[in-house]
Amino acid sequence: MEKSWESNKQVLAIACNDIGLLVKEVPEKRTQLETLGLKKRVMELMTDPDESVRWESLNALSGWLKYGFTK
Repeated sequence: MEKSWESNKQVLAIACNDIGLLVKEVPEKRTQLETLGLKKRVMELMTDPDESVRWESLNALSGWLKYGFTK
């Protein structure tokens, strides 16, 4: 894929949603997802100008936090 998806806000929002669902469905893989840099990128997207990207990134991060405290 040669197209950069950075400027497509809908793609970023959907990606955040998918990452959030993945963290909630398979919480034991959180560490591996963090190793890939996904948590950091989701946190960066929390400051995006687009409201839907911010909302979905916040929801995705809530999954990380929820399972971080339920051990």
